[in-house]
Amino acid sequence: MVMLHNQATGQELGAVSDEDFQFLQTSLEEESVEDDAYYIDLTTIDLLRSSGASASLLRVLEADVSGGEGVEVQWRELEA
Repeated sequence: MVMLHNQATGQELGAVSDEDFQFLQTSLEEESVEDDAYYIDLTTIDLLRSSGASASLLRVLEADVSGGEGVEVQWRELEA
């Protein structure tokens, strides 16, 4: 499992499965190998939805972007 959180506020958005996180990684561009955040806005969510993102991944992302503004979403792996 991977925990996603808002980079600016530190607020946890929710945990996503390893499969959902892999989908997110392959669908979005990383700026560098050290990059641990993705910029997510409504356009990004629409792109992920049309590419086959799971309902649970979309739910986690939509909760923080519901105001319409994009956010930097960071991630960290949860220990098993």
